[in-house]
Amino acid sequence: MSSDARLFFLLKGDHPTLPAAEVEAIMEAEGFRYALRRGAPQVLRCRAALGSSAAVARRAYYTRMCAEELSVSGDSPSAVLSAMRGVDFRRQLKPGERFSVSLRRVRRSASDVDLHGLRDRIARLIRNQTRSELDLDRPDVKFLGLFSGGSFYFGRVLVEVEKRLEERRARRRPFFHPSTLQPKLAGCMVNLTRVRPTEPLLDPFCGAGALLMEAGALGCRPVGMDLSPVMIEGSRRNLTHSA
Repeated sequence: MSSDARLFFLLKGDHPTLPAAEVEAIMEAEGFRYALRRGAPQVLRCRAALGSSAAVARRAYYTRMCAEELSVSGDSPSAVLSAMRGVDFRRQLKPGERFSVSLRRVRRSASDVDLHGLRDRIARLIRNQTRSELDLDRPDVKFLGLFSGGSFYFGRVLVEVEKRLEERRARRRPFFHPSTLQPKLAGCMVNLTRVRPTEPLLDPFCGAGALLMEAGALGCRPVGMDLSPVMIEGSRRNLTHSA
C-alpha cells in the first residue's frame, strides 16, 4: 500500500459506530485495500487509493466529506501554524488556481481557538507560498481543517457527500407503515452488507421496502419477500414510485 494516499473522512455524529463501519464496508465492497490509522471523534483516517474517496461519496449516508491528509498537529494555534509551514502547497495548487480554507470544530473541540483569525493566517501562509488567490465563493481547491479530540487534521478536500433523501422519506412514499426505516439508516444497512452495484440484495422481511429502495438507488438489484400481501403490494408501489 506504499503508493496509497493518507485520507481522512469527516463523519456525521448521529451514531457512535455506524459511520466508520459504513466507510469500511464500502471500501471492501468496492475492492479497495485500506489500512486504518488512529483517528478522533467523527474523523476516520486511513491509507487507501485516492479513488476510494469517490466510491465512498457515491454510496455513503453517514459521511460528510473526504480529504487528502496534508498535516496533523496539536490543536493550539502555534502547533497548527508550525505544521502548516511544513506543507508544500505548491504541490497542491497549480498556477492560477484559487483556493478556500475552512476550519471546523468537532464536538466543541478547541473552543478557545479563534477560527476566523486562524483561518486567515493559514490562508495568508498559503498565498505567500504559492501566489494563489483566496476565493471563498468559487475555489478551484478547497482546504479543510478539523479540530477533534485534541488534534488538528488538515487536508485538501477530495469529495463532498451529497445525498438527496427528502423525496424518499417514509411519509412521502405512496405506502407508509410506522415501522419502516428512514432512507439514511436503510441505506447504511445496505452498505453494511457489502453488496456491489448490479448484484442482487434480498430482504426476506421487506415490509414497506425501505431497504429495497436504497439498494436500487445504489445500483443493486432489489429482491423482497414478506408474509403480508399488504406489505408486498405496498413495497411494490414504493419501488415503482422511487424508480
